[in-house]
Amino acid sequence: MQQYDSNGILVGLRQNEYGFYVEVKMIGKLVHKDYLFALPVVEDTLKRVYDPNIKILIDGRKLDESTSMTSWHNINIGMKYHKNEFSKLAYIGKRYHEKLLIRFSHWFTNGEIKFFDKYNDAVRWLEK
Repeated sequence: MQQYDSNGILVGLRQNEYGFYVEVKMIGKLVHKDYLFALPVVEDTLKRVYDPNIKILIDGRKLDESTSMTSWHNINIGMKYHKNEFSKLAYIGKRYHEKLLIRFSHWFTNGEIKFFDKYNDAVRWLEK
């Protein structure tokens, strides 16, 4: 299991020639209170977005293996309340069970959801 110098959730807006997307990076070993702390930041970011077709990229490659299942539980709770706002969600991961969880996550959103193992592939898909 890889150790990271810090734990946390980074949230930002990324823009390119095709528009913008919300990027969420999850790092290290996260607990439920990390999501409770990050949720208002994500909510505030989404309030500032005027496009009804929000695209989101979640990068879980640096997420501690022991917390990746908890992460999906918390992400799905958040998606449940914003399911009509997302047009696409790209998840970048490196574990087989994350890929399986993606298959079931379509129940929580009306948008498209896809698993990637490479950052650039995820960004290209969001740009389509």
